[in-house]
Amino acid sequence: MTDEKKVKKSEEERHRHVQQQFTALSAKKEFIETHYDYTSSVADMNLETFKKIVESNTEVNQTVEGFVSQVGIVKKEVNTILASRYTF
Repeated sequence: MTDEKKVKKSEEERHRHVQQQFTALSAKKEFIETHYDYTSSVADMNLETFKKIVESNTEVNQTVEGFVSQVGIVKKEVNTILASRYTF
């Protein structure tokens, strides 16, 4: 694979992960806005709704963890590519 194809693939992978993160956060925001009554206090919130919010947080955290691990892999690949360019 050429360097350009590797960079393109890594950028597409990064974009996919960012899009997944955005989608997860958007779904979380929508869930909270549809289930939380801003006129009441938190004490009035249904326990089941709170459990769903916690579950949503867990899903978002897992998405972010996956993204961060992929960033580490891509960083190593980019460093390898850059190092090979400067090695004579």
